[in-house]
Amino acid sequence: MEENLQIEKLTLMERVKFFFIKPGKVFEQYIIKPTFGLKLLIICIALALTGYAMSTQSNVLLQQMIDNYKKINPNVTQSAIDTIMNYYKVVTGAPFLIFSALIGAIITIFLVSLVYWIISKIFKSEASYKDTVAVYTLAYMPMAIANVLLSIFTLCTNSSFLISSSLQGNLVNKILVSFNPFTIWQIVLLVIGLAKVGNISKKNSAIIVGLLTLIHILYFVFTMK
Repeated sequence: MEENLQIEKLTLMERVKFFFIKPGKVFEQYIIKPTFGLKLLIICIALALTGYAMSTQSNVLLQQMIDNYKKINPNVTQSAIDTIMNYYKVVTGAPFLIFSALIGAIITIFLVSLVYWIISKIFKSEASYKDTVAVYTLAYMPMAIANVLLSIFTLCTNSSFLISSSLQGNLVNKILVSFNPFTIWQIVLLVIGLAKVGNISKKNSAIIVGLLTLIHILYFVFTMK
């Protein structure tokens, strides 16, 4: 499109600056060249750090798992508990938590991007699947920032917040953990990005993001134990 020629190419530092003050200018770059490799690497590093931070407090999660198992099976033998504990030690260790976080993130990013792309097409979006991945990975940056900050906090204070928040069974707690200033920031970026790159109205973009956000909330409602 001719309008694409009007888009000023930004340097990496300019992209970082505009990400915080005028993200629309960064999303415009993906109209010319959609990229997501560097952002995906940053996300993976942030989540790997989170997995490691969680593993330093795995004793909290381990004890919670054992307590829950004893409640379900009050007559369990000590030998069985020892076997189960050995298994739980593996799944709460750094290698497993880091690996599962990375695999989960990669699957989530490409799968959720696919869903956004399909729904966006209903609203006549001009964005390709690659464009949508580029938008989603940039919109994911607030969560990457949150993960890094929480990981640093956990490692510096020996806090069990990351583990404790994952154990909350109350619906309100789950929603509060999942929807915070960083996730709201992510939602706003998605609305801006899908509209800008797909050449659709922000109203339609907000409908798309709002619909998937509602599905996300319903997921928490129906999967809450």
